[in-house]
Amino acid sequence: MSTDHECPCLNPCVAHHNLLADLEARVDTLAEDQFSLHERVAKLEAIVAVPVRDGYAYTPETEPYPQEDE
Repeated sequence: MSTDHECPCLNPCVAHHNLLADLEARVDTLAEDQFSLHERVAKLEAIVAVPVRDGYAYTPETEPYPQEDE
């Protein structure tokens, strides 16, 4: 089968089939990268949301936020 011709839409040639398979693989990779990026952003948002005082981060899970000395 020759791959140096234009393909009719209903009968794609090998070159177009390979190109389509490559593009589908790239889309899958981009989707995985996007999911990974969303996970990283969520972790960074969680870090930013933690109150910091005197150089220490306080979360309800670890210890209560320290009170001001009166």
